[in-house]
Amino acid sequence: MLHNKKTLAALFAAASMMSASAFSGELVINTDTSDPAPKAAFENLIAGFEAENPDVNVTWNLFDHEGYKTSIRNFLTADAPDLANWYAGNRMLPYVNAGLFEPVDDVWAANGLNESLSSAAASMTIDGKKWGVPYTYYNWGVYYRKDILSKTILLCLQIGLALWLLVKLLTLRASRLLPLVLSTYGLQQVYLII
Repeated sequence: MLHNKKTLAALFAAASMMSASAFSGELVINTDTSDPAPKAAFENLIAGFEAENPDVNVTWNLFDHEGYKTSIRNFLTADAPDLANWYAGNRMLPYVNAGLFEPVDDVWAANGLNESLSSAAASMTIDGKKWGVPYTYYNWGVYYRKDILSKTILLCLQIGLALWLLVKLLTLRASRLLPLVLSTYGLQQVYLII
């Protein structure tokens, strides 16, 4: 938890360093952290930030997950906040290429994030610059249909055999069978992956 608080504090530092409006007394944050735990964490962080910086008023625009995914395209171009959360890697690439995100290498250096978050640095780096600060992670689950796997002589699914599994899945895909799905929210939100 301490690690996450330091990372969130670095996000606030990034926003205040990058934003002219933060110096004029307002820091605008757009997030989709509407689930109970991240919402509570942001509420606590904002309260602490405002207590330490009474001359800065924080405006937090909280979106639901799906609404945020469609809104970000609009608010980044029309009325960009000082701080926004988004996904790393290729998901942030269009916004970086469009000039809608600012590099934050200075925030990484000033807060020791190159060392403490070294394992996440590659996912935040495009063209040699870091474009964000990771503040959370989430689990992914792989669900499979045993009946389909057993019909195709795939009797053993072992962790660490991703390449073997990919070849078999492509074979199944050629047979028009879809035995695996990907989910970040259990069976509430399921994505077919092959």
